[in-house]
Amino acid sequence: MTDQLGYEPHASEGRGAGNSRNGHYPKTVTTEIGEVELRVPRDRNASFDPKTVRKGQRRLDGLTGNIISLYAEGLTTGDIQAHLAEIYGTNATSFGMWVGPSGGEGAKYWLTLLTELSNRGVADCFIVCCDGLKGLPDAIRAT
Repeated sequence: MTDQLGYEPHASEGRGAGNSRNGHYPKTVTTEIGEVELRVPRDRNASFDPKTVRKGQRRLDGLTGNIISLYAEGLTTGDIQAHLAEIYGTNATSFGMWVGPSGGEGAKYWLTLLTELSNRGVADCFIVCCDGLKGLPDAIRAT
């Protein structure tokens, strides 16, 4: 916060500078060692952008890598869900991992994937980005 605002806490040059410290807010982040409680500083203009743990981030990247590693070792998504609950005390729904066909991604592949997401409870998507794949828009309309 000192770097962003340009003055130390309680420094006189901060008075009337247009932006100032505004306390902090609590945040819980799930890491490889469990949940960590943070106190994230904030400023009056809400322009502070933390870099280590970004705004909205609730899980550090190392945990995601561990989950992918467990899946690669052959654990089911249910096993991984149970593991996260036991080790980290984190509730997570069984997640899906898909590997696309080597011949390309067609309408059938996307229809299978989107149907799986629908079965997991996804009711609506507001934005879907596509790089010109022919089958994706058709699969979206179908599901």
